[in-house]
Amino acid sequence: MTEKNKTEATGRDSGAGKNSIPKVFTLVIGIILILALLAGAYVIINSKSLLQSPDDGDEIPVSGQPGFFQKRIDFFYENLTRIHITENRNATDPVYGQLISFLADDPTEAGVYGPGHECSSFAVELHDSAEQCYIKAHIVRVVLSNSSVHMIVGFNTTDRGMIYVDDTGLTQEDIDRNILLADRTVNLTIGSPYIRHFISPYNCDEDPGMGTVTEFSVVS
Repeated sequence: MTEKNKTEATGRDSGAGKNSIPKVFTLVIGIILILALLAGAYVIINSKSLLQSPDDGDEIPVSGQPGFFQKRIDFFYENLTRIHITENRNATDPVYGQLISFLADDPTEAGVYGPGHECSSFAVELHDSAEQCYIKAHIVRVVLSNSSVHMIVGFNTTDRGMIYVDDTGLTQEDIDRNILLADRTVNLTIGSPYIRHFISPYNCDEDPGMGTVTEFSVVS
């Protein structure tokens, strides 16, 4: 092969190599763009999924119950799982007599107190039961001097203001001993003893030995 032919062949080979570089570069860019699009779609899909979870605090509609929704609150059960409550957009504040009638018929306090079914469970059950009956209820966090954080339910009655109800059930031993079992109201005052008052027909007070009220707040 002459020097001229060698030069021409070399030139053709060199040109082919140069042309292949942009093609590879374009292919890499295309792959990166496709991966970016797939990643973006994944994020969007998962974001929508998270929006459907009550764990982010959003109101999640209850299927088959217009106006009802599930909501997370900043409170935990004794096993440290997040608490979710069911609320009713059409629930309204009751008059005191309406509240007492509801409590007389509501069976939530009849549950047995024990591991996995403690004050927070009873409070959520009473709250949700009231909302199902179109009575507006509120979860209340109470800090007591002789015990851990306690949970009860508040009702803002239209004629007597806020009424706090402790419907925590009794242990099986208490029930076997025929100890009174009924809803109890509480007068929450900072620095005052946590005394529960049995609602009619018992009409008597009970000191559960939980000390004084050091702090309380409405959390729903």
